[in-house]
Amino acid sequence: MRQDTARAVDAVRVVSDLDAIGYLNGVIVFGFVHQLGYFYRDKSVDRRGRRGHLAIAAAGLAALVTLTTIGPYPTSMVATDSTAISNLNPPTAAIAALPMFQHGLLLLARPVITRWLERRGPWKAGDRRQRDCKKSSIGKLPERVEATLR
Repeated sequence: MRQDTARAVDAVRVVSDLDAIGYLNGVIVFGFVHQLGYFYRDKSVDRRGRRGHLAIAAAGLAALVTLTTIGPYPTSMVATDSTAISNLNPPTAAIAALPMFQHGLLLLARPVITRWLERRGPWKAGDRRQRDCKKSSIGKLPERVEATLR
């Protein structure tokens, strides 16, 4: 599992006092998160059913709690200067556990969220906001291009 690999890289980083090796976790951890999106899109996680989704969430939460309470990782999942180890820069095994927990929770909540979005009101509001976001993004494109060319 990639989380084990991330923990191994973290261990080498701490033991060797070579912080640069921690950036290898950028590929490992964010590659794992990237794969979660593919598992969702190809519906391979759906074969596990609700029990499997609960297991994914429970495993992610258990790993996250263990790593941040017993393990050496801080509880903050954002980059801070107040701790000796940052979970985000370079990424650590705790950052791999967090999206696993969130992925499981969203899989469990998906039927409720889907039913809610099938109602006309929430769908229209979301569709309107999406169109507004596209307009504002496209509207700023010439400014971005100009700033880039300077």
